[in-house]
This record gives sequence, structure tokens and C-alpha cells, in this order.
Amino acid sequence: MPEKSVYYHLRALEKVGLILAIGKRAGVKKPQIVYQVVSRRLRVDTPAGEGAAEFAHKQFRTLLRRLENLHGKAVPLESESAAIVIQTTEVRLSKEDVAEFRTRMKSLASWAHEKKKDEGMKFSYTAVLLPLGD
Repeated sequence: MPEKSVYYHLRALEKVGLILAIGKRAGVKKPQIVYQVVSRRLRVDTPAGEGAAEFAHKQFRTLLRRLENLHGKAVPLESESAAIVIQTTEVRLSKEDVAEFRTRMKSLASWAHEKKKDEGMKFSYTAVLLPLGD
């Protein structure tokens, strides 16, 4: 990728608030900007209408690759309380139920992010609500 293209994309990420310029360091020709990620969480809502299904499919494939990578980093656990938990359930939900489910997922994610500590075992948490149709 050309250097100009990299800087273009970095500026675009900074403009929308995903990264933040936090300083500069000496470079060969000119100072280099040092960036920091603003948040470790990014929520992407699937757009409605044309192209929504393909967008959702790409996002899900990306999620599966990420989970596969994390699974490769998983460590043997010493106790049952730290065991890997995988739960898959198919249910029928009304529009109100889906809204409540999303609210509860947000609440759980907020609770998990409040638990950031310097001690304890590091875990990955992923939740997916996948519409299956009939």
C-alpha cells in the first residue's frame, strides 16, 4: 500500500474519532505521528435495504476469523469456574423481545467493560444475535 494511502486512511480514522494523535517521534525525514485507539469496542449496525445481507455476512465471517484467532490463544484452565462457555440456542422472538435482548446484551457488555482490572484472568466475550428467518 502506498505511504500516502496509509496516511489518508489514518486521517480518515482520526476524523471519525476511532484513533487519536497522542504525540510525535523523530522520523528519518520528518516527525512521525503516534496514534492511539480510542476504544477497544466498536459496534457496527447492519444497514437496512439493498446490500444488508452481504454486509452482515462479511461481518459474521470477520467475527468467526477473530474467534478462531482468540481460540488459538486460549490457555488451559485450572478450574471449572474459568472454563470456556459456549452456548447456542435457537428461539423465536417478537420485535419487542429482540429490543429487550439487545438492551440486555448492551448491559452485559457495559458490566464487562466496567470490570477492567490489572489483576485476574483475561477473557474474551462475544455475543451474536443472528436472525435465521423461518
